[in-house]
Amino acid sequence: MKQQQQPEHTTATTTTFSTTSLTISATSTITTTTTTTTTTTSTTTTTTTTTTTTTTCLLLLLLLLLLLLPLLLLLLLLLLLLLLLLLLLLLLLLLLLLLLLLLLLLLLLPTLLLLLRQQQQKLLLLLLLLQLLILLLLPFFYYNNFCCCSYCCCC
Repeated sequence: MKQQQQPEHTTATTTTFSTTSLTISATSTITTTTTTTTTTTSTTTTTTTTTTTTTTCLLLLLLLLLLLLPLLLLLLLLLLLLLLLLLLLLLLLLLLLLLLLLLLLLLLLPTLLLLLRQQQQKLLLLLLLLQLLILLLLPFFYYNNFCCCSYCCCC
């Protein structure tokens, strides 16, 4: 990248031009070259100053890490929010399952009350309640690796 040459100082007999160029190479070398040309009526003097700075790749990687650190933190925050959302969804799903089981019990309640009124079918009522209890507890025994007997958790 080069700047245009513009006179910095002009008198009746002296004109000074200065040009600065900056070069950054792929080998982590930064070179700044300043060329100053002073012209008088009798002589021309050119002075070139070159400054070379070499940085290591480790410093460049550290700079890159510092630039990317906020982005990485934002990504981590988004992942945590996603995990929280999934946990909330799981909680809502469990609540829905509980409400469905309660609805099932309420739907069976008139049948249970009818069976209670009939004295000759008390045994049937007890069997129905036992079946309902088994149906409600079966997922707990199956999914939580809780062994109540030798055949319920053979995985």
